[in-house]
Amino acid sequence: MFNDALRTQFAELSLAVSQQQLILNDMLARLQILRGQLDSIVYPVLTLPPEISTEIFLQCLPTGCELENPYWDVVQTRSPPLLLTHICGAWRRIALSTPALWTTFYIDVDSLNLVHLSEVAETWFSRARNALSVKIRGSLQTSNVGDLASVVEVFQNHSPRMHFLELHADMDDLRWMDSHSYDFATLRELQIGFMGDEAISQADESIHVFDHIPLLHAVFLHEIPFSFLPCLPWQQLYKFTGEIYPMAECLQVLRLMPNLVECSFAVFEDPADYEVLAHPNLRRLTLFKSTSNVGRVAFSTRILLFLSLPALQTLEARARVDEMVLDSFLRCRPPLVKLSISPFATFRLSRAFVALRLPKLELLNPPLQFLSLFFELFGRDAAFLPELQALSIGCSPAAAFGGVIHDSATAITARMNLVGCTRLQSFRIFTENVVAEEDMLMFQTLKASGTQIYVGPKLDCAMG
Repeated sequence: MFNDALRTQFAELSLAVSQQQLILNDMLARLQILRGQLDSIVYPVLTLPPEISTEIFLQCLPTGCELENPYWDVVQTRSPPLLLTHICGAWRRIALSTPALWTTFYIDVDSLNLVHLSEVAETWFSRARNALSVKIRGSLQTSNVGDLASVVEVFQNHSPRMHFLELHADMDDLRWMDSHSYDFATLRELQIGFMGDEAISQADESIHVFDHIPLLHAVFLHEIPFSFLPCLPWQQLYKFTGEIYPMAECLQVLRLMPNLVECSFAVFEDPADYEVLAHPNLRRLTLFKSTSNVGRVAFSTRILLFLSLPALQTLEARARVDEMVLDSFLRCRPPLVKLSISPFATFRLSRAFVALRLPKLELLNPPLQFLSLFFELFGRDAAFLPELQALSIGCSPAAAFGGVIHDSATAITARMNLVGCTRLQSFRIFTENVVAEEDMLMFQTLKASGTQIYVGPKLDCAMG
């Protein structure tokens, strides 16, 4: 009896399995049909001509803030161009056959575990097949990059195609680099940043790996002594940035670059007096604030006392500008087209400033008392900045502009009726404050009359 029961259960279960198998086979057959139908569907994006897909891919590349981030890496699968090679076969073929996707090679070797860096770089550079833009942050000697000799060989082989090179390293890395030869025949822009945590001695030896760069025209140096690169082709440069330097060195290096057109400095404060340096070709000068690796702050604008710049068209003082320094510089009457300053709370409107005949003015984080006086004069005195056409005012998020928006709208409206001054064509004020309806109506009237108006947060426009 017991055996009969077992046999009955076995038979029933076998029958159930057979029935389920039939159902499963039917479902698999239907699934196969559906898969075929899905595979036959042509998605619209895949019908685009390759040149259109290529252009879309190029627009996906990181730009702006991402590339300005010193820790940004392009060698990562979660962002283009590598991301585009992991979507489908068609996109991979297009991406691999588009050299422009691979011209930028930015890596932070201290944060990446690239034990096969030489293979990665060789593949990347080979896909580019033309001009290269290379940025390396960190020490190749101490990071886990695999066979260092192979890495050097790859960079040596492709150095003739580098148009842009940016290095952030310590002095030992730069000395190590100097022990190898490279061909920078097409290099146009060179940036070198010092990553060490100790001040660099002027007694350090020099390097010569960058001595022969026939097309070099732009250089950025961060805390690297100018004497460390004695044979850099200084005379052919027309753009230079020196970040974290004594004033004497800034004046000295300017003498080495007679053809310089654009220059930026972060200068240490220095009470000493120097001989005035005349530079006949400089058209744009920017003075900004920066902090060294050991915590020293460079923000001085006093270097203006020792510069004569008869061709200067743009002056940007992003650090707080001293009134006496700026007034002394403006009395020399440089042919300014644009002035961008961040005035102190005690900044007064000197005669030299008031009489400026420049078309563009930018005020960075101006104190309220300065703006109050500024707009009072702007609305009633045609001789106050008589040729001003574009005015921009920016403030920090913590600043309270209060009645400044109202004062600006009132002053600009009154300015329209003054005789003997140029009509204001553009006004921008960056503020988080809510614009009152009364002020908004005045701005709308100004906009209707042809004045370009921008009121609101940095990347937003309240006027639409």
